[in-house]
Parts: sequence; C-alpha cells; structure tokens
Amino acid sequence: MKIYNNIEDFKSINTVITIGVFDGVHKGHLSVINNVIEIAKKENKESVVFTFWPHPVMVFKPKGDNVRLINSIDEKIELIRATGIGHLIVYPFNLGFSKLNSCNFIEQILVNKLHVSTLVVGFNHHFGHKREGSYDDLLNCTKAFNLSLKRCNPYLVNKQEISSTIIRNELINGNIKTANSFLGYDYFITGKVVEGSKIGRSIGFPTANILPGQKFKLIPKDGVYAVTIDYENNSYKGMLNIGLRPTVNSSSLKKSIEVHIFDFNHIIYDKNIKIRFVQRLRDEIKFNNVNELQKQLNIDKQSIINILSR
Repeated sequence: MKIYNNIEDFKSINTVITIGVFDGVHKGHLSVINNVIEIAKKENKESVVFTFWPHPVMVFKPKGDNVRLINSIDEKIELIRATGIGHLIVYPFNLGFSKLNSCNFIEQILVNKLHVSTLVVGFNHHFGHKREGSYDDLLNCTKAFNLSLKRCNPYLVNKQEISSTIIRNELINGNIKTANSFLGYDYFITGKVVEGSKIGRSIGFPTANILPGQKFKLIPKDGVYAVTIDYENNSYKGMLNIGLRPTVNSSSLKKSIEVHIFDFNHIIYDKNIKIRFVQRLRDEIKFNNVNELQKQLNIDKQSIINILSR
C-alpha cells in the first residue's frame, strides 16, 4: 500500500475510490473497502481509500476535552493496510476544507487530482460542507462528471447496522464483546509502562501501569477485563483494571489503567505495550481490606484464564 499525505504526489489514473473518516476500520468499513478492491481488480484500475486527519471532531472541538476516538492515525493506517488496498490518501482536514461542498470536492479533488472513474460509498454516507452531500446529490454530481457511483448495502451484525458511533458507545458502556464483534478485531490501546505504587506486587499481583499514547484514545468503562498483551512480538494473557483503585487509594480522583500479566517477569518501565480487550468481567469494587481484594483477584484470575483459553 502506498501512502500519500499530499495529493500532488498521487500520479495514478483510472481510480476506484472510497471516502471517509474510517474511525475503527470496522466491518462496515471493510465491506466498502472490499468493494473498492473488487471493482478495481475487475476493471484493471487502481484502488484508493481517501481519509482525513485530524478527525473532523478534533477540528470542530479544538480543545479536545471530550474527543474520544477508536483509532489514532497510525492505528488506522495499519488496519487499512491489512485490507490489501493499493493506495491510501491521508488528507489534512481543516475548517477551510470543511466548507467545500460535495460537488466541488468531487470536481476539484476526485476528478482533477485523483482521476476517479468510480466512487464507492456506504449506504448512509454523507460528505461535503455540513454533510449535505446525500446519495441523490452524489448521484447528480457523478453523472455530471461521467463517473460511476456504487452504493454498498448496509452491513449488519446480528441484524444491527453498525457505525463508529455505535461502537464508541458500546466501549464506553463496557460492552467489549459486542464492540469487538462490530470491529472484527479485539479493541486495543497502546501505551507506555510507567512506575506505580507497587501495592499489587506486595499481594502477589504486580501490575504494569499504562499511560495511553494519545489523550483522545477512547478508554472503555471502568472495571476488570480479560485482556491479551503484545510486547516485543510476543503475546501474553492478563487481567486489567481501569478505575480509581478505591481499596488501596480511597482519596485518589485520578483513574489508572493497570494490567497484571500472567507468567511474566520482565522489567518493562518506559516500554510500549499493546493491550487487547477480550471481555469485561466486573465493576471495580471497594473491599474492606487488602486481604479481601487479594481473594477476589485470585477468583478473577481463574475466571480470566478460563475466558482466554476458549
């Protein structure tokens, strides 16, 4: 896959293109991208994904306090690369660009710069200024420029149409299995291991404290999770807690992300690890004392071993 941050560098002609933010690169997105690849192969043309960065919501809410995304740009690139698409254009999104209407976008960029012959869109796709570009608008615009327009059918999982917004809500509510079924992969976060209070070590459950790599990365609902951990090309099993650690730190208002990695004894401070969420086990609980916490952690560990061995 060739990646372009400047459309002036794009030299291919006769292209099949899809456009979108693609946060999550979920099963619905994959269905659209696979249509692009299939049409391009059949018609001997170049397959192209056109996406934006930063995410539009980051531009319209520049302080970013409430911005929560499924993917960073690097994560999105790697997920799109795995589809087998030929070209990926990462276009800089800004307020000026957001005011361009859909027909002008098609003419100025897709036709004049990218030489599109077929445009592929999702079932409910809208783009252009204030997302005014409905399917009928797109159809009229593409006809004016003698382009083909392919509209994909809705992609359903368990009879439910999926979207990035729905997946974000599932993650926020801790419904990891549902979110993963929509994504087509286990939701993940990547972060640096930082030094913590080492209380877990004193009760037989040493943890790695994770500082997420991006402040806008969506962190799932507080609680205990079955996870897998990627570190230096190896995969490990573990249990993770997101929350305030009320049993050992009742005065703290700062959330932590701590993972206990099974059968692991490496020192990994300042190292980056990837956490893949498999299933949410329970809410975070305040116990009467550390002994009660330790007993529950043993129960949790066995439950998670059973979950991850399936």
